[in-house]
Amino acid sequence: MEFVAPLPGRIGCSLDDETDLAHLIRERRSWKVVPKSFDSFAAFYPVYLRMHDHPVNRRLHVVGNVSGLAALVVAAVERRAWVALLAPVLANAFAWVGHWFFQRNRPGVFSYPLYGMLGSWRMTWDWLLRRL
Repeated sequence: MEFVAPLPGRIGCSLDDETDLAHLIRERRSWKVVPKSFDSFAAFYPVYLRMHDHPVNRRLHVVGNVSGLAALVVAAVERRAWVALLAPVLANAFAWVGHWFFQRNRPGVFSYPLYGMLGSWRMTWDWLLRRL
């Protein structure tokens, strides 16, 4: 039995396990397909929320966005431009962890860069106001 990296929700697994790496790859290929274009952000946002319906994924997006915003504030106050470079890294790292390990889908920002970014901030705002 050969040990491989742990899969989401598992402490560890082997290649013989029923949820092996090949199964995970097959599962990823069956990600939900969404329309290729949207007429407006209002049409996109409900789809975005469905792509982010796991509560841990939503929380990780909020943590990432707030951390990114905090990095920008620190960069401005401390006058350290390199800290501003951390903002997108922080925001995206948390979001990608949420998609890979919890939501198990592809981040919408890859297919819809502008609407994906706007959706992330709108979802963060709605979450902070307890609308979600």
